[in-house]
Amino acid sequence: MNLFIFLLFIIIGCVKAKATADCDATIDNLETIDVAIVGAGTAGSYAAWRYSTDRPNQDVHIFESTNKIGGRFYSPLIDEELCNEARAELGGMRIRSTDLLMLAVANELNVELGGFYLNRESNENVDDPDNIVRLRGIDYTFSELSKLMQEGGYNKLPYNFLEDVVQPSNITIKDMMDVGNFMPKTKKAEDSFCDEEAMLEIVSQDAAGIEPPVKAYRLTRTEAMHLAGMSQEAIDFSHASSGYDIPSNGFLFDGLIRLKGQKVDKYFRPLLGMQEIPKAMHRAFAKAAPAKTHMNWMLISVKKHSTGDGRPSYELLFYKTSTNPCDDATNTISPIETKRVITRRLILAIPKGPLDSLDFDDSVRYYPDKGFDNAALKHFMTTMRNSVDGIEMMKIFVAYPTRFWNETRPNFIAGRTLTSGGFLRSLFSWHTPIGGTQTLDPNCHSGSYLQGYVTKERVDIATLVTRNLPECNNPVESCSECYPEEFFFKGLPINKLFVQLLKADMAPLLNMSVDSIPEMTSFKYRFYDPRNEVTRTYAVHNWIPTEKPWWETLKDMTQPLGESENIHVIGEAYSLNHGWGEGALDSAEYTLVERLGFSPLAGLSQEQVRYDIMFQGLSLEFCRLNHSSSSSSSSSSSSTLTLMNSIAQSIHFGPAGRER
Repeated sequence: MNLFIFLLFIIIGCVKAKATADCDATIDNLETIDVAIVGAGTAGSYAAWRYSTDRPNQDVHIFESTNKIGGRFYSPLIDEELCNEARAELGGMRIRSTDLLMLAVANELNVELGGFYLNRESNENVDDPDNIVRLRGIDYTFSELSKLMQEGGYNKLPYNFLEDVVQPSNITIKDMMDVGNFMPKTKKAEDSFCDEEAMLEIVSQDAAGIEPPVKAYRLTRTEAMHLAGMSQEAIDFSHASSGYDIPSNGFLFDGLIRLKGQKVDKYFRPLLGMQEIPKAMHRAFAKAAPAKTHMNWMLISVKKHSTGDGRPSYELLFYKTSTNPCDDATNTISPIETKRVITRRLILAIPKGPLDSLDFDDSVRYYPDKGFDNAALKHFMTTMRNSVDGIEMMKIFVAYPTRFWNETRPNFIAGRTLTSGGFLRSLFSWHTPIGGTQTLDPNCHSGSYLQGYVTKERVDIATLVTRNLPECNNPVESCSECYPEEFFFKGLPINKLFVQLLKADMAPLLNMSVDSIPEMTSFKYRFYDPRNEVTRTYAVHNWIPTEKPWWETLKDMTQPLGESENIHVIGEAYSLNHGWGEGALDSAEYTLVERLGFSPLAGLSQEQVRYDIMFQGLSLEFCRLNHSSSSSSSSSSSSTLTLMNSIAQSIHFGPAGRER
């Protein structure tokens, strides 16, 4: 009878499973591994590479849901007909001079860097003075706008600044574009770097005071800006002059937790594109661990698994996916093909979107006296995921036969022009790095490429880009034939209506009529949205202000269920470097060193990993953990900057990385 009941339960279970193929594999067919890294983006590739060097005897596997290594670093060729080496950046596009880990990885793996140009002279962090900022239909050059702001001429700008808004006369255009400079200042922030209350309590710039003081981690950026005395008009101006729509619900941290002495003075970019960073890390891992990368396998569910030896382990269910060669969309295949894996350690190197879609199995009830089980896993991960939000954004790259815009904007050679109108926020005249052993075609130097950002707040671009987009599963050669007449196909399919709107936005920025803009030879884009079948993620992330301080959540994510469980969450979304590749490496390095006992990356000390990298020199952590004076924090900052300088001097720069 007992056997009959057991078999009956199995049959019922298989019927309930239906298309999930829960009964297609037996426990004997499950593959058991030491470490499963889910996600082959920057964080995942970094973790895999570090495992191959620090723990070479561990059986480590990477699982990636798409057919590409790199995640939000994606650098495809722009237009092979124009240049066989010019690459677009459809995700992250530059490395800051303060990005300690990015520079160290490039140096360690011989990734050659060139300059990223905001101006036509050098890769210094200075916008070209002759480039245009278009504010409510009025054109200013960067130099004109900066002069107005330095002289306090805010009444000459097309914004209604309130009289009671404090507008310091020494603010420059650079200050305005760094929104952190307009944030409320902390009490005695400069005088008492290790004063916990100074770092957490916000005071108003109008000196009226707030009783009781507001905790910084409970403020959104918008709330903090209003608290500082900024009107909505001033906030709109700061967004327009920065080129970015700052998320209204995002947590305020700019200006509060920057490492003392750090200053971004230059930008760099790999000559083969930003994607070369994760690809180089993955190549190093794959060389040490061949046949351990599983492409086009999407993680569907995680549940605790008992191996009988008392050690924590987890059962992972993956679905096989396919990436469409015509539009880059990735979806599960039909009929569903599954892979089940048992892993001793799980590293989730995925952003918020994919993490939100995971099913943390809650089939086992939660008993407080028995510790964490599947129900607790699901509850805890839901709490963690709700601490992070993101920004939807579209990035576009277009190529033309000539740099036609230089006829009307002769000084628009490199860098960006900004606008407050339309759905474009910024337009870059793309200056392709050249030179060095990794660049094959020196003729790409004067490439005719424009790059732009479109933010979700401007227009519902998803419907414009993908409206009536048919499924196209034909070979690449026939993709253009797959789409109806209303679609433009030059690299990726896009609705022609969007192309016309794009031209209408570009025309005033380039000082020409819509009809004067020629037809593009290539159009490539990425739309970052968790619902998008290509990216399935936000462009950048931010902490959501909650009752719980974000730094506690930040540490929790590195090992959500505590030291007794081997689950870790890493990536840019769970860092203090939101919007930068450095954030992905920060999170991964901190987890590997602090949680798993790895040796720090060559050239780093554990102190730097613990304080300067993960927490960006945040005084609260810096001082609470064995640092009691501002002199000790200054010493660490100095050592970090010295290390940055030594790494920068040893990097393999091509000619484009040198001053001209």
